[in-house]
Amino acid sequence: MEDVGRHPNLERRKAVYRCRMRCPQHLMRDGVPAEKSVSLHTKDRSVALERLPAARQQLMEFFQRGGAVKQSGGIVRSVMPNRRPESADLPFLTAREAEELAKRYFLNARESLDLSNDSDRNLSVEQREKRCNELQDLLARLEHPDGDDYDPVMETEISLLRQAGRRAPIQSDPSRLLRSYVHRALRQLWRIELERLRGNYSDHITDALFVRPAIGLAERLVDPPAAGTMLGDALDRYQQELMAKGRAEKTVDRYLAEIQHIRAFFGPDKRMSDLKRADCIAFRDVFAKLPPNFMKRGNGSDVRQIVAARQPNDRVFAYTTLTKYLDALSRFTRWAHQEDLIDKNYGEGLEPIEAKPDGSISKLPFEAQELQRLFLRPIYTGCKNDERGFSSAGPNIVRRARYWAPLIALFGGLRAGEIFQLTPNHFRVSSRGSPFIVLTKDMQLKNENAEREIPVHSTLIAIGLLGWVTRRRDRPDALLFPEITPDKFRSVSSTFGKRFASDLKHLSLGDRREKVTFHSFRHTFKRALDREDISEQEKDELCGWARAKKTGRRYGVGLEADRLQRAIELVRYEVELEHLLDHSHLTD
Repeated sequence: MEDVGRHPNLERRKAVYRCRMRCPQHLMRDGVPAEKSVSLHTKDRSVALERLPAARQQLMEFFQRGGAVKQSGGIVRSVMPNRRPESADLPFLTAREAEELAKRYFLNARESLDLSNDSDRNLSVEQREKRCNELQDLLARLEHPDGDDYDPVMETEISLLRQAGRRAPIQSDPSRLLRSYVHRALRQLWRIELERLRGNYSDHITDALFVRPAIGLAERLVDPPAAGTMLGDALDRYQQELMAKGRAEKTVDRYLAEIQHIRAFFGPDKRMSDLKRADCIAFRDVFAKLPPNFMKRGNGSDVRQIVAARQPNDRVFAYTTLTKYLDALSRFTRWAHQEDLIDKNYGEGLEPIEAKPDGSISKLPFEAQELQRLFLRPIYTGCKNDERGFSSAGPNIVRRARYWAPLIALFGGLRAGEIFQLTPNHFRVSSRGSPFIVLTKDMQLKNENAEREIPVHSTLIAIGLLGWVTRRRDRPDALLFPEITPDKFRSVSSTFGKRFASDLKHLSLGDRREKVTFHSFRHTFKRALDREDISEQEKDELCGWARAKKTGRRYGVGLEADRLQRAIELVRYEVELEHLLDHSHLTD
């Protein structure tokens, strides 16, 4: 293997260039390799460099999809198989079956090629030439002495074994024979496609194995009744259908994780016909005993091993968290039933055994003594820094996100996602001289009702928020809290929420810990409004709720802020914040 210049991810192996990439840390999970490479199908370095960006994108999609990767040219495969079937319940492949599988594969792939003819005829001259070059490179790579170990050959063999419900150790004679047949099938198919692109549709088959492909036995193997489908293959199909519907990146990530948990629990080689209600109940009972963040704590262990190692008083999933896992299983079994893969939706109606807790309050407000302890932490009295040293006493008052975000949420009722989009330009002054924060359409708000004006509370003014913002007006559109980096879904509030959750460990919240988060500041603000003589309309407008009538209103000039000024000043807490007044003179 040769290292190639300064171009990352590019390498050359046996004269052919490849793109190699390590899996990003945040995408590491069970079943995803630490690194993966794909062939660039060329010996020409300049051509390899042209193809490198697309290959990088393909590998990134592979890691993002948990090991499933798309590939153009459907005659090879559409979803990369997870692994070679190894279940002891599967019969071994025979030499005769290997031949029949390869013949059936050739027949199906040729039919797929026929279906793509119309689209091929619409290719431009440049596109046609490019595809011809790709096929020539593929054929050249296939002709290499190690061609039987070329990725499409190996992956097609595994796919055929899984579809047929057979196992074949990689060094066994039937496995070698099947790879040899697949090698010959791909060579014949790519030559046919190449000739068609050049205008020759005679489809001259030169390999005697495929001149008259027998399909009797192969039909029984490759097209088994639905009852013979493996769970791993069913999940691959299910995943393909989910991904085809165009979903948000965060939703895709959640679905992929759910599919991975189902695959890991039941095993990819379990026959769908063997999946029953008892299996779904076992899934529920095991997941009910898992601790929060079990993926991080398990170090790749099977969930049953994690449960076996737990102590009697260890924390387990909350009711709502367990319900999400059970809903994921139910969605899959509902789909499998609709596809005639199982007799019934065995996951339907599966719920946690424990009684559902009172869900009237999903998050609790802070109590006065908790707020007092929070604002007497080193970040507000003097710390080493506002990163790893935020909880250690020191000489520094660092007024950034960890300092300001809780105060803005407490005295303004803003959501975390709103706070971390604020710029100096969102702080304005009305014609009456009232300072206010405006949340506008250009921001990513929860809904259209979140667009609003919030008067700046006098406490925030007293401790120096407006002065702190003013010193940043040389860059009016720059974020006020750029030090908080977004997560992989580009959410800054999620990153900060996790940091704040770790901060709460120092507050001795006891049984309230599960229902107190950064969002609790908003509930505390709402409770303060409820305790005063403030109309429901004013509460809704300050909090950005749907009941507020906002048709025809203009935001940004301060008319609404002036009207809501009285209501915001009625918000008060039994908390001593005098020490924060000393920070108002700081010029950070």
